[in-house]
Amino acid sequence: DFNTELIEYITKIRGANYYSVHSANQFKTRMDDEFEYMVTPLVFNLLLKLDAKGYEIEKVYGSPEANEATGEIMKVNTLFPSKKEEIGTKGGLVLLKLKKLSPDASLKLSVSYENRIGEVDGYDAFIEIDDKEEIGDKENVGDEQDDRKEVDFYENTGIRKGVLLSRYADLMKNWITDEREGYSKKQPVEPSVTIKTGIVVPEQVEPQLSRWERQSVPLRVSNEYKELITEFTFYFEKEMTAIGDDTLSRESDILKKLGNYN
Repeated sequence: DFNTELIEYITKIRGANYYSVHSANQFKTRMDDEFEYMVTPLVFNLLLKLDAKGYEIEKVYGSPEANEATGEIMKVNTLFPSKKEEIGTKGGLVLLKLKKLSPDASLKLSVSYENRIGEVDGYDAFIEIDDKEEIGDKENVGDEQDDRKEVDFYENTGIRKGVLLSRYADLMKNWITDEREGYSKKQPVEPSVTIKTGIVVPEQVEPQLSRWERQSVPLRVSNEYKELITEFTFYFEKEMTAIGDDTLSRESDILKKLGNYN
């Protein structure tokens, strides 16, 4: 059984590593083809920080030790390599959701680390985010101004998949929180997510019970969330086709089940 506290403790030990395997074939692959990746640390004490002047860091996805207030994005005690294949490198992804507050905003990404002989190094990178626009359909070609609108832009399919899954997770967390609150207060559900505001970052809910307890409530999907989940399902399957990743069908099946739940 996967114990998150044990894994967290292991990752804090210098040079330690862990994997999750779900079959004999996966175990053989790890211990044979990918053994060298498992026992060869790249760097230690990796720290990734973002100085986001003029931005608000709303959420950091993929890094449990991130601190949005200080700009600390990632902290890794021991960093290991991943195997590179023809389709790319399978590994973790860290996403940031930023809200621009100033027209002269700037981003500086800083990384520091210690190599295997104890030398400390690092570097800074300045990032520019360009607004991506596309020309909309026009009835009159002779118009002096183009009708432009902002569109989603992705550097690659890996980032596109990460954004899709972060939106999926946020929607599910908001649904669970809102349904639980409506159930406990015996009142209609008030969705945090709306068509107008979009999918918002879920509020952090502090556990009300002891360490090993989980409060169970009946599974239910309010009519408001049925509409939202159904709408999101169309977007999810469109993105799944664009990315070309059939493994996303598991999440798609869950969305369909919830959208049609009685």
